[in-house]
Amino acid sequence: MVIDFSVQNFRSINEIQTISFSDKLKVRNKNSIFTSVGIFGPNGSGKTNIMKAFNLFLQAMRQEPKTFPSLFELHQPFAFSENSWNEPSFFQIIFIIDKVKYRYGFTVKNYMNDSVQMQKIQEEWLFFYDNDKSYPIFLRENNILKTYNNLNSNNYPPIAHEHILYLSHVSAYDKSSICYRILKYFNSNTYYNDATTNENLRIFTLQLIEKGEKLGVLNMLEDFGINFHDIDLDRDTPLVYNQIYPASKIETIQKLSNRIVKMNLENNESSGTIRLFDIIGVLYKIFNNKEESSLLILDEIDNDFHPFLVLKFINMFNSPHLNKTNSQILFSSHETHIMTEGKMSKYQFYLTEKNNYTYSTKYYSLGAFKGIKDYGDFTRKYLLGLFGGLPFLRNSSDEN
Repeated sequence: MVIDFSVQNFRSINEIQTISFSDKLKVRNKNSIFTSVGIFGPNGSGKTNIMKAFNLFLQAMRQEPKTFPSLFELHQPFAFSENSWNEPSFFQIIFIIDKVKYRYGFTVKNYMNDSVQMQKIQEEWLFFYDNDKSYPIFLRENNILKTYNNLNSNNYPPIAHEHILYLSHVSAYDKSSICYRILKYFNSNTYYNDATTNENLRIFTLQLIEKGEKLGVLNMLEDFGINFHDIDLDRDTPLVYNQIYPASKIETIQKLSNRIVKMNLENNESSGTIRLFDIIGVLYKIFNNKEESSLLILDEIDNDFHPFLVLKFINMFNSPHLNKTNSQILFSSHETHIMTEGKMSKYQFYLTEKNNYTYSTKYYSLGAFKGIKDYGDFTRKYLLGLFGGLPFLRNSSDEN
């Protein structure tokens, strides 16, 4: 389970900003970690940036060591400061695996070498916690390493390239190491969907159909108000992981009395139905995983979805009955009705504001405000501007 994610010097994020799942009220579960956190704020205020940073960080962790660098997207410095281009970007996550708390992070920087853009890991660290005290597993400064607690750098060859993460390096050589356990967890249990496309998640729905779990997919679609009798895939188009399977090759089937009606997913179904089809496989995997917690990062959760459907999404993660492994969702939204239900704590709602002078983004939870109830309807006060995080709109001439 994720406790905190922090980032600095990335796109609109100048100073260190943190999104926390920590349950300050200690009511959600034994680990005192929330299963849902939502980010709200004006267009262009930076909601997507921290979610993109989180995804790129997880992608870097999951990558196998490569000869050529591929971390350039991680170093997108804050553009409105002269010094930021000379400073690395900072990423850190605090999490729990197998009941042990860890803190892992690194700093990364792009540079030019003979007109070729390169990346280097300047610092990297991994700690574990025992009774709230942290102990290092490894510390790295450039390619100088110090290892502790049963992780011996002498057991592995030196890092061949400065862009390779030591976490990935150890994992490639030692599948019994804690580094491998961490990478395996995040590789198997994290999912990301941005606001522009859902196609990257479609493969999970299609794999379930191919593996004999079609009935489960159909039942979950029905839970969200989409009633298909069957789903048919083009047998001449193979499923290939990390390749987009075209929606035009998928048919939804309706049964009306004695008649079968086939509809092309791309040409005949709504954008909301297509998006739900693409995401449903991930939801099915998450809520049928009886062993480990998962994390779904969903940007603009309200895109193409009815407000009731959005609430169902979030309530599934917040339900101890349905969410037995305490899987988590981090989402962004403009739908303020989510703040109305009273089922989420003020610590689960984050707002974004971009400074009008520095253009840097700040993230803060409603928990920062004293004098408001821990649970309740936060919508009215938010829309009245009591918490900030609202757009500044100028009156047009015809409104005066």
